[in-house]
Amino acid sequence: MLCQMAPYLLLGFMMAGMLHVFVPSAFFERHLAKENFRSVLLAALIGVPLPLCSCGVIPTAVPM
Repeated sequence: MLCQMAPYLLLGFMMAGMLHVFVPSAFFERHLAKENFRSVLLAALIGVPLPLCSCGVIPTAVPM
């Protein structure tokens, strides 16, 4: 099972590393740190491709 999961884990780590290197943190602070509906909607759209594990379901379901 580890051998089957390894390519996807490595791909995810590589994508996260590229985001960390090429997207400045000021981008996220500018667009996602405000307390308004637009920031929540944008964060949701960015997070749609990310899978929800059992730990991520509860914070997603809890209202703000």
